[in-house]
Amino acid sequence: MLAALNSPAQADEIAARLVARAAEPVPFDGRDLRVGAGAGIALARGPGHPLDRLLKSADDALYEAKAAGRNRARRAGTAVPERA
Repeated sequence: MLAALNSPAQADEIAARLVARAAEPVPFDGRDLRVGAGAGIALARGPGHPLDRLLKSADDALYEAKAAGRNRARRAGTAVPERA
């Protein structure tokens, strides 16, 4: 969970960086190991948002990201641009 974001685009960028970082190869025993990651994002503006709804929205967004392919992030109902 992140607090004090300036915009939804900032959340998208952070998620894209996390997904890209997780996809980097990890050297192990003379080989490069690779994993994939996905991210689901839900935003709340100000206090008073039920945590269970935010988690459900983030979970739904994660499943959208997984359905779209490996190494992707989604913000509740929105595609997150891939990091170059």
